[in-house]
Amino acid sequence: MTDKEYIEFQFVLTTLKKFGLNLKNIFVNDIKQKDLVSKGKNQGAHLSDRISFEVKRAGQNGGELLFYFPDYGRFIEIQYFKKSINSQAAFSRSNTGIGKSMSNYQVMTQSKSNFQSMIRKKDTRWYTRNVMGNLNQLIGELMFGLTDAVEKEMISKLITPFK
Repeated sequence: MTDKEYIEFQFVLTTLKKFGLNLKNIFVNDIKQKDLVSKGKNQGAHLSDRISFEVKRAGQNGGELLFYFPDYGRFIEIQYFKKSINSQAAFSRSNTGIGKSMSNYQVMTQSKSNFQSMIRKKDTRWYTRNVMGNLNQLIGELMFGLTDAVEKEMISKLITPFK
């Protein structure tokens, strides 16, 4: 690995570490703000206390950012997109029965009430929205962040301990 490749590799690792720390803080703040998992006797550790990340080397000069958290954290988010039982009943054929038919007005009023109940659902989106919302920031930093000034600063930091 040449010196330039090593500097680029170190830049990628430090950028991923900064991004991981920033994203972890966003996750924790979002979970606490939405009060997704409350502490209780049987629940163990709070979801926000169990989020961690790791930066690993991947490929020749690349890195990867891995987040670790309990599985139930993703289940909480996925549950937000699950249709309610009311909306499934309103749009299912078994609701009308054989020989019965619902008028368009009845279907529209039922779907409107189901839409209103869907609006009142608790917002449990804490992972995907934050990751996808901040991904362009990471891409921009990796693509345009390594300037000559940053490269010189990283070289001076590497050389300083040996002076």
